[in-house]
Amino acid sequence: MFKQTIRFDRAQDAHVFDQYLVDFLRSCEENGLDNQACVFTTSLQESESYIRVVQTDSASMLGQFLNFLTIRNFPPATCVAADGKAVNV
Repeated sequence: MFKQTIRFDRAQDAHVFDQYLVDFLRSCEENGLDNQACVFTTSLQESESYIRVVQTDSASMLGQFLNFLTIRNFPPATCVAADGKAVNV
């Protein structure tokens, strides 16, 4: 099983991620790739963090999803603010 865990500080970014996951799975279905692998997702909230876990039995499918996100420049670029915290740019 292959797994990717992504932690977001903003709920909005987590919701955008969720929509990208739906779009990716729909594109797999349209291209006849839906029988290639099982994909499981979990959404968690831990204090002020929003966590998404994607698990699949196919490294190729996980790699395709990560490429799908990269092409869409997601997650947004961050930089370090003067107080040492990462901020979206």
